[in-house]
Amino acid sequence: MTLALPRAEGPVLDLLLERGVSGGTRIARRRVAWPWSLPRGYALGGPEGCLTLVPQAAGAALMPGDIWEQRLTLGPGAAVRLVTAGATAVHGPGGAETTWRLSLGPGAWLAMLPDPAVLFEGAALRQTVEADLGPGAVLILADGVCLRAPGVRPLGWTSRLVVTGPEGTILTERQEAGPESFPRLARLPHAPAAFGSLTAFGVLPAEPGPLDMPGCYAAAGLLRGGAGMTARIAAPNGGALSKALRRLAADWAPRFEPRL
Repeated sequence: MTLALPRAEGPVLDLLLERGVSGGTRIARRRVAWPWSLPRGYALGGPEGCLTLVPQAAGAALMPGDIWEQRLTLGPGAAVRLVTAGATAVHGPGGAETTWRLSLGPGAWLAMLPDPAVLFEGAALRQTVEADLGPGAVLILADGVCLRAPGVRPLGWTSRLVVTGPEGTILTERQEAGPESFPRLARLPHAPAAFGSLTAFGVLPAEPGPLDMPGCYAAAGLLRGGAGMTARIAAPNGGALSKALRRLAADWAPRFEPRL
């Protein structure tokens, strides 16, 4: 499915994050335009710890015709955890698009943990993540989508992930679900209506195999060439998926969170 949408001019969120003289990470440059606002970040582990950012979108929703482009650039040794204040609704009828471009310098660490997107009737979402990792950089990336309610018929969902490193392409992945995909999936045992993944690049945070996620199907596997690990989750609804992703991220993150 092709979404014919006009292009916006430049990123609506553009951040440069650097490691400061204290050892902690700071926002060195920011460009924040509608629909985003960015409260001041905070470091749960003190001024020398990882910087947590919670960008907030107006209305927490993508409307038909919206195109959002976001860019995060992390300097050498910077450590950032990005979370959202809640799920992003994707309204129909029609298509919307969101793109994240991530650049991690040598030894940088980024945990990007947004809540799943929620597809409404007639909605179509195309999402892209492009990440370039410097030597020794670590990226953990959450991704998810769910239906607004049982029986909702979105037009479609497309997800594209491209990760590169010093030696070239690490991973290229494309996932797609059309108008008939979700009704077919709902006929599976336990009627899953929410699907997500958690992928770690640059580290192996757990052993591959089935994951204990009550009410969900979940399993982790190694990426080709030992580049990292990915976990796939199928859940009955968005709430269950969000809970499973948060639980898995909490289990994985302490295993490779930087000690600045």
